[in-house]
Formats: sequence, C-alpha cells, structure tokens
Amino acid sequence: MHIVQNFGPSCLNRDDTNSPKDCEFGGYRRARISSQCFKRAIRMNDVFKNTLKNNLAVRTKLLPKKLTEKLIENGRDPSSASKLAQEIVKNIFGELDKGKSKTLLFISNEEIDLLLNMINENWDELVKLMNENSLKENKNEKNNEKNSFDKKCSDLIKKSEIVKVSPDIALFGRMVAEGASWNVDAACQIAHAISTNIMNMEMDFYAAVDDLQSKEDNGAGMMGTIDFTSACYYRYSAINIPQLKENLRGDIELCKATLEAFIKASVIAVPSGKQTSMAAHDPPSLVLIIVREEGQPTSLTNAFVNPVHPSEEKSLIDLSIDQLDKYAGNIYDVYGKDGIRFIGALALGDPLLYNLIRHGAIKEPNIDSLLRKVVGAIKWA
Repeated sequence: MHIVQNFGPSCLNRDDTNSPKDCEFGGYRRARISSQCFKRAIRMNDVFKNTLKNNLAVRTKLLPKKLTEKLIENGRDPSSASKLAQEIVKNIFGELDKGKSKTLLFISNEEIDLLLNMINENWDELVKLMNENSLKENKNEKNNEKNSFDKKCSDLIKKSEIVKVSPDIALFGRMVAEGASWNVDAACQIAHAISTNIMNMEMDFYAAVDDLQSKEDNGAGMMGTIDFTSACYYRYSAINIPQLKENLRGDIELCKATLEAFIKASVIAVPSGKQTSMAAHDPPSLVLIIVREEGQPTSLTNAFVNPVHPSEEKSLIDLSIDQLDKYAGNIYDVYGKDGIRFIGALALGDPLLYNLIRHGAIKEPNIDSLLRKVVGAIKWA
C-alpha cells in the first residue's frame, strides 16, 4: 500500500526536543513520521474499531490493576485480589515495577477475560499457594516448593488456552520475552513516512493573553515557541496475508474484516500530535494498492531519493505522484510484474498515472470500490 499525503503546517510526530521528527534521505533532510505513530493512529481510529467490532487489544503496563478491579467487582477480597493479580502477571510476563509490568503488554480483551475466568475458577487454590509461598519467602525458605504457585499458574494457563490473538495483535505482532507462547509474528510492516520534499523546520512564536490582567499591566501571560513543518509524505505498508491467516487461526472472514479495517483506517487515520493547535487533517492525494501473490513486496521510497521541488506549472503533490508513477513504471519495466495480481489506484483530482496504467493499474472511483477489488484479488483459500 503506497500513499502520497500532503500535510499543512503540523507537528504530527515529535522527537525528544518537541520538534517534528526528521531524517536524512538521499542526502537531504526530510520530515518523518514514525511507523509506531501511524500504527497507534490506525489502532485508535473509530473506523478500525468499528469494523472489527471492538474485538481488539490494549497496550498497557497496568494489567495487574485491571485484573484487580475486575476481581473486586466479582466480590473478591481487595487485598488478596491485588496480590494475586500481581503474582499472576509476574508469572506470565516477568517481574513488576511498583505493581506495573516493566514493559507495555499488548493483550487482547478476550485474553484478559479468559485470564480473569481462570483466576476466579481457581481462586481458593491459587490464593492458598500464593500465601504459602509468601510465608516461605518471609522465612527465607527458598526451595523447589516455592515454584508450586508458578507451576500451578503455568499449568492453568496452558490448560485454559488463554492466548487468543485479536486482529490488531495479528497485524502488528507481539513479543513477550518471558513467555514465548505469547509471541505473535506481525503480519503487517509499516515504513516510516518520509517527506518527498526537503524539510524546512519553522518556528511559531506565540504569546497568550491573561484575560484577568488589568489594562495597566503590559505584556503577555505566557510566551513560547512551537516547531512545525509542512511536508508531502510517502507512506508505505505491506501485509503478509498467509501470516495474517495463521495468526487469526484460519478465520477467513475475520481476515477480510481485518484487512478492510486496516486499509480504511490507513487512509483516514492521522496522528494526533499538536492537532489542537494545527488541525492538520489532510486526506491522502494518492492511494495505490498492489496485490502480489508471490515474490517480495516493493517499496517505492527511492522514487524520492531526489527531493521533489514544486514548479509554477505543477504542485508538490502532483509532482510527487508523477515521480512515484515514473519510478513504479521503471521498476516493472526492469524487474517485471511476476506474481502481481492487481494494481489499483485511488486519487484526488485526476493524475495521469501513465506508467502505472501502462502496467495494468486501474483507477477506482472511491475507497469502497478499491477495497472490493483488493479483497477479490486475494487468494484466500
């Protein structure tokens, strides 16, 4: 999936100095939006959530707190609930730090519910083993019996088949260093978006007025600066359909819904950085989707190794699309199109796309039409 998207003045993704992220590409400074930033924008988008009927995951360090709250709602003693929730999470995901997991856990709501059911169904035995182990720890009696609680947890988790991958985990993957059985290979790859043009960082100086300040007082209530830029981005992502099917246990309908949710959200979702002061809600100017049955996916980033410069005749957006079209045509001329089943384009305005059309690309009138063609071009069986 290739997207050309121009944003007005914005700071959609900040670095540690509160400036728009950037990088060097082709020997020139470019604006950059990280893949993590777009992944979160996609996950948090309403279209993504609604299409998948909220069958999603959360990324959190607060799983012990979440489980504790649920257990208390179920009538469990708060002290035992808190201690047991922390011990269970520690058993699965490793040591905690002040009651929180040390890393952000990516866990589906279904997995949380199954974990909760497992605890409730085995409450008495788990609390008993946990207290016995605590007593031994207090007496510094560290021996094999200490592992009885951990062993029981591991057995229950395995028996209960708690690992249930949600569509967002299936797409973006999960890595749990302490529990390999929870790991999921990502079906989706997302590149950092980079600007097709040279980045010019600018600074907005602002002064805010104190509304209750007397007329005799001069000066601003506060002053500051915000770094921003305006850039036309090239965005690229790829989905491995066989991996998606494997992650979702062969559920074809769920795979189709996940693909639809991802494509629609990729087109609509915009990162939230500094939006309250800049409102850069600019839709893509070009969406190009290529369905490939085999072979390597191909990024078109190098179409912009030479930065685009707007001219009097053509805008930055139009020239970026032209440059991408020319490079894609060159790729197919030289390396062929083996394995490609479909090339579909959706564009604002009416770009020529001469080279892509020469290689069989079809212009679609809207996103729903493009989506139907993409889903229809994939061999799901």
